[in-house]
Amino acid sequence: LAHNKITKMSGLDGLPLTHLCLIREIPELELNKLPLLRDLNLQGNPVQGMPDYRMAVIFLFQHLTILDQVKISTEEK
Repeated sequence: LAHNKITKMSGLDGLPLTHLCLIREIPELELNKLPLLRDLNLQGNPVQGMPDYRMAVIFLFQHLTILDQVKISTEEK
């Protein structure tokens, strides 16, 4: 689903997505509806400007193994 114009997660929660690239802001609670998601790419997304962005996303979505095309280390988890 890379380079998409997704603005809502409704309807996607039933799909077995393991990889998602988002360039628009999506409420964090909606991403929790994707329990199989392991690879999340938010490069170019406005959320990257938040302080401690990477650590915050890893904390919120502890099931991720890759964030922004970089493997999440044991130390980060």
